[in-house]
Amino acid sequence: MTSNKSPGGVASSYAMLVLALSVGVVFLNLGSLPLASLNEARRALPIREMFLSGDWLIPTLNGEWYIVKPPFYYWIAAALATAIGTVNEWVVRFPAAVAGLLTLALCYRAMIRYASPWAAIFAVQILIANSGFAVHARRAELEGLLTLFCFASLLCAWRYLEEGAARTWGVASYALLGCAVMTKGPVSLLFVTLPLLVYAFVQQDARGKKLLRDPLGWLILLLVSLPWYGLITERIGFDAWQPILKRDIVQKISGHVESEPFYSYLQWIAGAFFPVLLLLFWKPRETITGWWKNRTECLWLLSFVLPVIVFTLFKEKHAKYLLPAYPCLAMLLATRLAAYRELAGPRVRRVVEWAGPVLGFCFLGYFAWGEERYFAQRYQVLPEIQRFMAPQPAQLPLFSEKNFDVRAIYYIGRTVKELPDSDLKARYQASAQGLFFFEELPKEWQPSRNCLLSDFDPFVRKGQHVFVYRNGSDCTPVSMAPTSGGSSLPRNPSAAELRS
Repeated sequence: MTSNKSPGGVASSYAMLVLALSVGVVFLNLGSLPLASLNEARRALPIREMFLSGDWLIPTLNGEWYIVKPPFYYWIAAALATAIGTVNEWVVRFPAAVAGLLTLALCYRAMIRYASPWAAIFAVQILIANSGFAVHARRAELEGLLTLFCFASLLCAWRYLEEGAARTWGVASYALLGCAVMTKGPVSLLFVTLPLLVYAFVQQDARGKKLLRDPLGWLILLLVSLPWYGLITERIGFDAWQPILKRDIVQKISGHVESEPFYSYLQWIAGAFFPVLLLLFWKPRETITGWWKNRTECLWLLSFVLPVIVFTLFKEKHAKYLLPAYPCLAMLLATRLAAYRELAGPRVRRVVEWAGPVLGFCFLGYFAWGEERYFAQRYQVLPEIQRFMAPQPAQLPLFSEKNFDVRAIYYIGRTVKELPDSDLKARYQASAQGLFFFEELPKEWQPSRNCLLSDFDPFVRKGQHVFVYRNGSDCTPVSMAPTSGGSSLPRNPSAAELRS
């Protein structure tokens, strides 16, 4: 069924309220929080280096090539940075925020066409009160933008399949899928192509099969997504992809990392969609059967269930991996919530209508006041690192241990040369001056205690530090080798000892 009705009366007032909540949840204090995670820093640093270097082809991370993920997110943020002349937390998060708001708008519009104004309102409410969706709409991470492109691609395909729209809609679906591939790689196909393939055969849908065989669509997809991969291969060589294929595909699917329990995604989904997921207990058999028999809802169901099944089989599991499937589940649950509202009495109906806005205001309050306090320990020293580095000479070389935290590198504001312990010691003993950053002091040697410039504590978590040392003639490194009697290495000095 389709509906082109616009909300009227009470529904119109609720729609305006939900719109205001959506904007608030996505944009309120967007740039006030320093980078809260490693993944945010892994996006922010390539954006800044792309903005400063002007090289938009090969992203870099701390001066090294970084092609683990395609650059579409970086391009959008770097373009914004170029327009306003700077890179900051607001700039690097803006693409995710706009993507989140557009996803909500598409969800609302799709439900207006398919179901009813109340179903559209409920679908948006479910997403803005969803912890996974709301948080990633405010983070400099790829999943928010990936969700927009995958969902938009799926909706274009739906218009072509179910409403008999022109071929243009099918081609648009492929173009948007190409943008998704340029955001996070071929994994995007799991959220669009796989559900469409299964749907076409389950429903024996001739238009579905025609869409999947459309040569123009596949050509558009390849033209959007392949040129960057080809240029990178031509510039760096095919060998550059081998470690990425091994780490990002092979190891995530069947690697030796400690795996989360197979039911982890079910737990995360239940938490993210609580309490609306309880609707599945209201006439569950009728609900599932109705979704399966309805062609449109069957497509949404497959677009949610199939990625869950596939990602459950992967060794490495993260809740955010399923974010592109969340809008489909939100629309399914919204149809049930709208049906429940129609059957409910006046009091229950008011509870159903107001539960979403109340939860939305809770999230709004969290992002306004609670988030900063909750993450304080994780980021509070990051601005201090930035202030410490501000007066340091631009030509002063910077060094650190291997795998130094990229969040610290972002706020240091310059390239930090990461070295193994032996090279780091040799560089520390050299006559040329530099600054040396440590999260953990080396076990075989340690810098002179009287050359400690700063101890940033706590860094990320309680008990973790970033130590900054200088070198020079009075900064002879201290050997930490075992004694001839075979005693164990002495412990690293505590922060209090280092400051004394």
